Amino acid sequence: MTTATMKYYFTRTPVNRVVQKFYIGSTYGYALQLNNPSGSNDPTPNVVLSRGLLPTDGTKEIRLTDYMYLNNFGHGQTLEFFNWNGQDYFWIATNAADQVNANEYWSTQIGRVTFQSNTTIDYKDIKRLSSISSANKNGTPAFKLARADAALSSTPTANRTDNGKQRILLMSSDSTNADGTYQLTAYNSDTINTKLDQSSTNYLGCDKLTSSVVSTYKIKNKQDKFVIPNGSWQGLEFADNNMVYISGGQKGDTPKVIRGNWRFTQAKTVSLSGFSDTANVETEGIQLKGSQVLIGLEFHGGSDTPHTVYSFDKSAFD
Repeated sequence: MTTATMKYYFTRTPVNRVVQKFYIGSTYGYALQLNNPSGSNDPTPNVVLSRGLLPTDGTKEIRLTDYMYLNNFGHGQTLEFFNWNGQDYFWIATNAADQVNANEYWSTQIGRVTFQSNTTIDYKDIKRLSSISSANKNGTPAFKLARADAALSSTPTANRTDNGKQRILLMSSDSTNADGTYQLTAYNSDTINTKLDQSSTNYLGCDKLTSSVVSTYKIKNKQDKFVIPNGSWQGLEFADNNMVYISGGQKGDTPKVIRGNWRFTQAKTVSLSGFSDTANVETEGIQLKGSQVLIGLEFHGGSDTPHTVYSFDKSAFD
């Protein structure tokens, strides 16, 4: 077991739902939640993205103060910050599926959004990648798409064949549980942003991006070293060295993160401790930040601080 330490917790969340994905920047922390104003856990295609200043007084509270409402974005685990041509964006999962699957409207596209407080937008308002199942070198559907997420490598790496540019990873599946087939595809993120800028519509099909694919493959759960932790795909990250991180764990599961090389011929899973309420913990999204892995842990047992971000060192995978 690897001991994780609480780094932050969110307060003033606008709805009583878990923080599916967070982002910790240099000034602000962001939290992404399904947006059901009634407070119920009924399926909803809408989400809310919230922002608060990081504490500077040695405390751990991120007090959310600004809110952006994203309609029909669906249930996703993607919130990846980047700057493009002087404008700040997030890659975000979007386009809620037409039908409820496993009690959720899962996201099926990947788009880019700029945070604007006190605004409401629809998924059709943003530039986005569609036909995610066709994100391969053939440009044909790998399967009937059930859900999709994305992750962005942290910084350029000079020894890559694509001139050291950041890469965006798309991971999709034909199932919302662990037992499906997965497709992982890497692109040069600058190439994708350029093509989105050039698109005459707000959507760009991955079937039109065959020549931009850096690498892609399909894999099943428990094939080679590819194992969805706890059978629950909750978070995704992509490192500069092409390592893929996946977090997983439903309520009561020991939080786990797997790190594998690009094709998962090698991998290691880390199990986390460092919190007392093991019966009510749920694993959510992850973020790579320097030498640390940040992980969202939700506590369902009436905790005063249910929406938390814990951290542990990447060396746990060595």
